[in-house]
Amino acid sequence: MKRHLRIALTVALGTALIAPLAGCGGGGGSSSGGASSTPTTKTIAAEGVYSGSYTMSGTSQPISVYGAILPNGYAYFGDSQGALYVLPNGIKTGSFSGTLTAYAPIGEVFANGQSQTSFSLNGKAQDNGSVVTDVSGSFSGAGESGNFTLNRQGISSNATSLPKLAGSYSGYYWGSGSAAIALTVASDGTVTGNDAYGCTITGKMSVVSGEDLVKIQADSTGSPSCVGSVSGLGFVASNDISGLFGGASGTYIYVGASNSTVGFVAELHK
Repeated sequence: MKRHLRIALTVALGTALIAPLAGCGGGGGSSSGGASSTPTTKTIAAEGVYSGSYTMSGTSQPISVYGAILPNGYAYFGDSQGALYVLPNGIKTGSFSGTLTAYAPIGEVFANGQSQTSFSLNGKAQDNGSVVTDVSGSFSGAGESGNFTLNRQGISSNATSLPKLAGSYSGYYWGSGSAAIALTVASDGTVTGNDAYGCTITGKMSVVSGEDLVKIQADSTGSPSCVGSVSGLGFVASNDISGLFGGASGTYIYVGASNSTVGFVAELHK
């Protein structure tokens, strides 16, 4: 199945060029002989949970996008259509440009017939003096172009921990068919489970201190359709973003994971 390219944030799988915003102003001389001062611009790295939307040429409705950025800049984002975007380079206060790598949902391809493709983008990160509050910009490639805006979300679970996350989860891979997935997370972060593709899933989950973020390493094995070893990043929330659970209360984990050939977005509910 072909689909229009879905795009979010990201300067991915390449070299991102990040230029901090230049400071303005300066210290003047003092008639009493005091030393002049030169203000410096504070550069802040983007981190935490972000959500927003993007628009594309030829479409009238914005597409929702959700994701997470680690303190060192590494990030995964997924849109409401099931596409995944990967960012191994940091975003900081100021302007950035780079190459975006996007993965179509499992079993689908982008408009150019590829399940993985790349785009160029340019953007800017704004901060409030403490955290990066929003990231916005434009993208182009493969005959398509658009604009995106993402805003940082407040911490909802006040520093997620493995004991809080331990338990049994059911969920879905976002995208065509919304294939089911079931996982158990132990209190030490060990992950075991299976999915509708006939794959056995084993791995390890860890949390990012002070944030609603989780990291995961996993192996999906058992049939030719299984994706093998993947690594990913996600976030913890208390709401059903996709609506697949009918808005049920509980703990939700949203995670994107990939390797060199495939990527996916999954929603898990406990």
